[in-house]
Amino acid sequence: EHFPEPHRVVLRDPLTQLSEIQFKKLFRLTKQTFRYVLDRIRVHLDEPVKSTDLYPELMLLTALKFFGSGSYQQDIGYNYCLGISQSSVSRCIHKIIEVFNKQEVMDAFIKFPHTIPELNNIRRQFFLKHNIPGIIGCIDCTHVALFPPKINDPSFPEYLYINRKGYHSINVQLVTHLFILSKLYECIYLQTHLCCRCVMINWKL
Repeated sequence: EHFPEPHRVVLRDPLTQLSEIQFKKLFRLTKQTFRYVLDRIRVHLDEPVKSTDLYPELMLLTALKFFGSGSYQQDIGYNYCLGISQSSVSRCIHKIIEVFNKQEVMDAFIKFPHTIPELNNIRRQFFLKHNIPGIIGCIDCTHVALFPPKINDPSFPEYLYINRKGYHSINVQLVTHLFILSKLYECIYLQTHLCCRCVMINWKL
């Protein structure tokens, strides 16, 4: 009895087959930044042993695609340069989130003073520069658009995610200290957002 050969999916390598602009549009990071993040988290990801195992590169790309688009997991898997099942997409997302939540990984990307001397120094600098006492940081918010959830979802009803501008989003808060402008690329980024509102937060020792 003749059995047809299984369909073979030929995966493409986005790092080599996509231009810098195409790559950034799909995954929201430059290739250089992607490689940097991958190098920092690779130690926490298992290298493939079986032919069905996913490479760390593919796991991170899949998660980034989901984070950047908020689309359905099945749609992410159907992407022409990923080509994996919905269940594999789900595993990638959960694994990458698990890795990002590790303390040593967070410490590599999230910089905020936490010792008493550091916090006292920031309070002093805020006072000297702005004449406002007891300040250790500024907080701002931005809306991250997302795909509308189910209207009748009992736990997460759709209307809860409609913002004041009329589209679905999650309100994300960013807290920063006075010395965040320590690197050139950070200065360039923040100077383009000086019009954003900031609310001072107090630190009580």
